[in-house]
Amino acid sequence: MQDGIVIYSEEGTPQGGPISPLLSNLYLHFVLDLWFEKKIKPQYRGEANLVRFADDFVVSFQFSEDADRFQQQVRERFAEFGLELAEEKTRCMLFGRFAASTRLRDGLGRPETFEFLGFKHVAGVDRSGRFALIRIPSTKSCRKFLARAREWTLEHRHCRRWEQQAHLTKMLRGFYQYFALHHCGWTSPVSVDERTDDGCPAFAAIASRQPPAP
Repeated sequence: MQDGIVIYSEEGTPQGGPISPLLSNLYLHFVLDLWFEKKIKPQYRGEANLVRFADDFVVSFQFSEDADRFQQQVRERFAEFGLELAEEKTRCMLFGRFAASTRLRDGLGRPETFEFLGFKHVAGVDRSGRFALIRIPSTKSCRKFLARAREWTLEHRHCRRWEQQAHLTKMLRGFYQYFALHHCGWTSPVSVDERTDDGCPAFAAIASRQPPAP
């Protein structure tokens, strides 16, 4: 249904429909997962790993030539089944423990980051200066949460403050626990008295919060 109009589709699955991720898992298990593990992975020079969730996946390679080779192979594989990569979401990048030194040597600046499953993945360092994979909430995830919190607050202005606080605390705790943030045990990190001009709680601070370095 779109704009109140029922539209019947003869191909594919409806956008956002519950059947879509289920069919993606079944289909891509054979088209991508088993193909990669049984046929493609043994051909590569170095280590190679694939992580997939529904129709989103990340593939890591030890050597750049393996990554370049896979890009061509996966496009040909998908074409056999009438599929294609989303080019706006597809890129090949240098990432890992040697990314910072290599990019610095080539004058390319800091290592690139990428987003997957709501997390922003950063090639960083820990407190001792050793390489560490840092995962923080992506900007998009923070904005979506802020939008949901604002929408709920506007719809429940009539509720008592303690009722609003109890519900918003549950929303915040869920956000913190999903992203494994260290402050998920707080009762309420944002006071309901901190309000914007339109009467909504001031949740802007959430977007700037980050977990501590490992």
